[in-house]
Amino acid sequence: MITILLSHERSGSHLLGEAIKSLDNVNMYDEVCNPHAVPAEKSEASFFRFLQEWIKQDPSFISSPSYEKKKVFSSEYFNHLLSKSGTDSIVIDIKYGHVHNFESFWWPIFRKPSLFSYCEELGIRVIHLFRENVVEAAVSAFIANENKIWHSWQKGSELHKERTHLIPVKKIISDAKLLKIQNRWFSNWMRDLPLLTFTYEEIDKNLNADNDEIMKKISDHVAGVYSKPYTPKLKKLGKPLRESVSNFDELAKACQGTAFEGMV
Repeated sequence: MITILLSHERSGSHLLGEAIKSLDNVNMYDEVCNPHAVPAEKSEASFFRFLQEWIKQDPSFISSPSYEKKKVFSSEYFNHLLSKSGTDSIVIDIKYGHVHNFESFWWPIFRKPSLFSYCEELGIRVIHLFRENVVEAAVSAFIANENKIWHSWQKGSELHKERTHLIPVKKIISDAKLLKIQNRWFSNWMRDLPLLTFTYEEIDKNLNADNDEIMKKISDHVAGVYSKPYTPKLKKLGKPLRESVSNFDELAKACQGTAFEGMV
């Protein structure tokens, strides 16, 4: 069984990934299309390592690309991950911003990504994870990128949590609008797939409480075995906007009278 975990930045994918890793009979692969998270020179799971080896064997893959060739490549790559996993089931973390890697050579951005067509044809399941509060997501991404701290286990994360940050309000609003549109488009593109959808808000609430129900739902979807209780080890890195943003009043004013008013 192959499942793709599709999400955007700061959506809780590592928390959900940790929950999936706690299941038996399933292996979780981190952001395989992110060369910083999964370096090609160090990991056989790297998308770009597999791509490099594929091109060596078949240079026409680059010089004469096609949908069918990319579908075969994608199928072989996913099966490569499955064979390396030592389990019957795998979940592969792929971000919104990485789906273009699975196009043959071009992608009109309003057309359903080829990745989802491959999923339909190859019987691949999907978990879609997104954050309803897109303002919080945009602020979280800005702060994480500014400080180079993305996870609670990284050195300096405690200091990161204690600080307040001056944010570029216009950029945050622009990023939030774009993310809201992306969430809607990706939801539409995947509606015909074997799909399990979660929001950040849902997993943050349910995985950090009595989580039997949500863990069984996850396990059933990814063909895992839920044999032991799951207790999250990852800690939430961010704080409420009022506590983390020094110019919170400016942000709140910019959201007044918009779809974002209830998000601050």
